Formats: sequence, structure tokens, C-alpha cells
Amino acid sequence: MRKIRVLFVLLFCTVPLFAQQDEEEMFNLPIKEFTLGTVDENALLSADPQALKLYEAAVNAEKQPGVFKIPGPAVEAWQEVTKITQNNPFLQVAQKRLGEWKILTDFYAQHKANFDKLKLLFASPALPEAQKSSLASKYLEEFGVTFGTSGIVDLISTVADKNEIMGNDAFNAKIKETKQKRCDLGSGRDCYDMGKNFVTVDYEKTMMFNKACELKYQPGCDEIQPKKAEQPEAGPAPQTDKTYAFAEDPLGLLPPFAEADDATKQGADPEVLKLYEAAAALEKSKETLFKPSVAVAAWESVEKAAGKNPFQPVAQQRTADWKKAAADLEARDAALAELEKNIADNSIESSRKVELMTGYLDKYGVVFGTADALSLIAPKQNQAAESGDLYQNYAFHISETVHKEIANNESFKAKVKETVNKRCELKSGADCRVYAENHAADETEKAAYLKKTCDFGVQDSCSLQVAEVQQENKEEKKEEKDPFKEELWNAGKRTRIAVAATTLAVGVIVGGLGGWSFYEMSMAEKDRKKYYDKYKELDEYDAFGLFEGYKKKAKDARKKRDKYMILGAVGAGAGVALIATGVTLFCIEFDGEKEVKKKYNVSFGASPLNGTLQFALNW
Repeated sequence: MRKIRVLFVLLFCTVPLFAQQDEEEMFNLPIKEFTLGTVDENALLSADPQALKLYEAAVNAEKQPGVFKIPGPAVEAWQEVTKITQNNPFLQVAQKRLGEWKILTDFYAQHKANFDKLKLLFASPALPEAQKSSLASKYLEEFGVTFGTSGIVDLISTVADKNEIMGNDAFNAKIKETKQKRCDLGSGRDCYDMGKNFVTVDYEKTMMFNKACELKYQPGCDEIQPKKAEQPEAGPAPQTDKTYAFAEDPLGLLPPFAEADDATKQGADPEVLKLYEAAAALEKSKETLFKPSVAVAAWESVEKAAGKNPFQPVAQQRTADWKKAAADLEARDAALAELEKNIADNSIESSRKVELMTGYLDKYGVVFGTADALSLIAPKQNQAAESGDLYQNYAFHISETVHKEIANNESFKAKVKETVNKRCELKSGADCRVYAENHAADETEKAAYLKKTCDFGVQDSCSLQVAEVQQENKEEKKEEKDPFKEELWNAGKRTRIAVAATTLAVGVIVGGLGGWSFYEMSMAEKDRKKYYDKYKELDEYDAFGLFEGYKKKAKDARKKRDKYMILGAVGAGAGVALIATGVTLFCIEFDGEKEVKKKYNVSFGASPLNGTLQFALNW
């Protein structure tokens, strides 16, 4: 039966698994690309050569284009690997990969079942259009990002009430959301569709077509090429299509943007105002810095907008600002690439590398931070994900640093310290935190920089600062000793409390044992009574000899009862006595303690009640 099931899976997988949507690329599949892992060397040395050959075939099958759409060859190859159970170091890998492929086929089966149900539901005239739209949106929520939108749209186009379903605002919003997600995941077709059908602002359309073209989707390229040809030739412009990357936020790269007041906005045409507000929104987005061409295109659209346009001077200035920022980013990228090449060059002396690093920080450090430069001298696996963690992760961890001669250089460390301090003064909370943790001369300076970090919005530094203050207060309190309590402890209170606590604990334990003995006594009494009643019912000369047996069991149970009764009485009595002694020791003071209280004019009565009150008030 198992062989039949495996054969069915193989036959099922040899046809295109996702034939329905094979025209669209798939994303977020519940299976990842196969990655090679290390195998135990001893197992490899004793491996069956045939197992190695079959493993190589499975790895090659995984590398074939479209393997996730036609997984049959890969599944069959892994199945062959699992057939060799002796001297096969790849057996577990093959079994695990087969399990992953099964998850994929189950996911597709679930998708296909949903899609087939939708065919029936959409064809039914008994369901209202609103519910059909809701079902379509639910399908897109679950499967749209993976399989695309064309399947559900094609299905809707075949039903009678297709216009009502496609006209539903919620459904169209879900289509747009799905296409945007797929575009972000690298689908050029969906980027093109967004630009063609879902965005209305010109610069947003251009951005979508640009992205589609970058993702090798030719219709997107066709859209932007004529527009480029229409633009008048000008001097060499910066390559604003590039996306830039940096570990820390640039400071001072752009002049601050001041939004127009309400009166100015009211004097503009509605379409012009819409373009201006879109450009102003980009100014507030941190992501715009990574692709300044978006801001350039947005402000150019404001600058060229027809109608009453009070924003034209601002748009001209911001276009120039963003173009300069793009040029600065490009120059910095080139400098960083050159620096990386020189740092990796073993023929360049260490002293020269220090000069190059210091020169880069002089020119670009304050604006772009120190993180990208520091990453060049540290192991890649230790680089920080966030600028606030730089030093904790790799900077100046000398034992882990690749270029120790640079990291140890005093002039280089001084330049890093100077750069971090300047960025802190420009209100970079992350740099204030780095300075506090790694460059502060003493605790006072560290506290001052932590306060700056907190003031600049790094909340974890606020909690760290409070924690340090609380710790200092605790230490101060520890240092301030109460002479009254000290003398009271030394006069015998420490010993009395310790003996009282020990006596109480022992009393509780002994009393508990006494209680347990009473319980065992009651169980033995029940047994005695049970056996006694049974042997009384029997004739003394019964044929099976049960009379003597029950009689003996009754006597044994009585002895057991008597034993546990004695143990219970002793345990309970001793426990009560010990507990009473412990309470008394807690309440009655030694003479030495009374003398100390007289010395400090603190006086209480000696009765147990007053002693308990005294203990409660003091402790």
C-alpha cells in the first residue's frame, strides 16, 4: 500500500503542479530552495558510493529551473536516495526534504480545493454579488500573494454577474494590496499592473514602471523609454535611478523641509495641491533617502504642474536639493567601494590603511556615520543589524576583528570618537549611546551622554539611565548602616531569630509526620476491622484454612495501628511543642537586646503579645 501511495505522489508530481497559474511567478511558498549542508566526515568515508551518486542527482534536480512548478524529478530523485538505508549519510537529509515537498503538495491541494469550490459558488445565482466579492477577497488573502491574481480574475470573468463583483470597492482594494505585495517581492508584472491600473500620480506610475523594468518585465521598459526620449538633452545628471544603502541615517544630507501653511495651500488648484501633498509626504518618509530619484520625480511633477501653483519656487529648490543629495550619495558610495578595495589589499601597509580610513571618516563620517567604514575591518558575521549596536557587535572587539592593526591604532580610534561625538551633537541618539558606552571618560560623562540619548528619543537608554540611578541609590543605601539594628543583631537577635526559625521549621516537619502517622493509624484500624469481621464469620474448623489467615491479618493490622498511634501522638506533641518554642523565641528578647533598646530609648514589654507587636513593627 505504501508503494502505491508513493507511486501516486510521483505520478502526480511529474505534471506541472501549478499549471493553472504558471504564467505568474510564485512567492511565499511553504518550501525554501535546497541548501547544501555539511555531513559527518566519518560517515562520508564509509558511505555507499551509490548513495553519493543518487544524492548528487537529487541536488542537481533541485537546481533545475521551475522545480517548484514541476517537482516530480526532484521528488523522485530524493525518493531514490531514501531507498539506501545502509551506509547512507544522506538518508536524513533526503527524508527531511521529502517531508518539505509533501508540505508543498498539501498546500497546493488546499489551494486547488478552494479554487474549485469558488467555481461552484460563483456560478450559483442564489448568492448575492457582495458575498461573492467577499469570498474572492478571502481567497486573495490566503493564496493571492503566492499564486497571483489572474486566476481569480479569469474565474470571475466567466460568471454572469462579473461586473458587479469586479466593481466591488473592497475586492478592488484587495487586488491592489495583493499586487503591491507581489511587486515588493520582485514580480515585474505586478509592478507594471500597479503603474498601469492602480496609481494615478505620474511620478508614482514612473516609479512602478521603472521597478518593473528593473525586474526584467519588458512592458515596463516600453512605458518609460519613450518618456526618456522626449526629455530635452541637458548636462550630465546624477544616476538618480540607483537605490542607496547605509547603516546609519545621514545627518545634514538635505536642508530641512518646511511645509507650506494653510493659506498657501488654499490658493492652489486641487490637482496641484494633490501633487504637492504627495511630495511633502515623501519628505517625511525615511525610505525616500534610499531612493532619492522618487523625491526628484515628485518635486519635478509639482514644479511643472499647470494651473495656479504657489509651490513652484519650493519645488524648484527641493528638486535641486534632492539631486545634490543623490550626487553626494553616489560620491560616498564610490569612496566606500574604493576604501573597501584598499582595506582588502594585502599589499598596502597598515599605516596607509589607517590614513585611508581616517580620511574617509573626515570627509563622510559626520554625514553618513561610522558604521559602514567600521564594517570593513570586522568579520561579516559579526556586523551589527542596527547602528546602536555597533560597538557591542563588532567595533573594537579586538579579539574578533580582522584588521587588528587598524582597530588598535590610537589616531583611528580618536577619529571615530570625534566623529561619533559630532553626530551626537547633531542629535543622533544612537551615536550618543555609542559614545556613552565606549568613549565616556568616567561615570559622570557616561550619565550625561545617556541623558542626551534619552532626550533624543532612544527609549531603552532612558530605562538604562533610570536603572543606573536606582542601582546607585541601592548601593548608597547598602553603605548607610543603621547602628541601632547593627547593635541589636550583635546583642543576640541574629542568633535568636535563626534558632526560632529553625525550631519553627522542625516543628512543622515533625508535626506533619505526626499527622501522617495518625492517617496511617486510621487505615490500619480499617484493615483490622475488616479482617476481624471476616474471621468471625468463619467456622474455626473451615475446610480451606481461611479462619487462621484472617485472624493473623487482624492481629497484624492491630499492631500496625498501635505503632502508628504512638508515633502520631509523639510527632504531634513534639511538633506543637517545637512550634510553640519557635514562636516564643520570636517574641521574647534576650537581656542584651533589652540593654540596646534602653540605650536608644526604644522600649517594649516582654509578654509574647507585645513581643510579636515589636517584631512586626521593626521587621
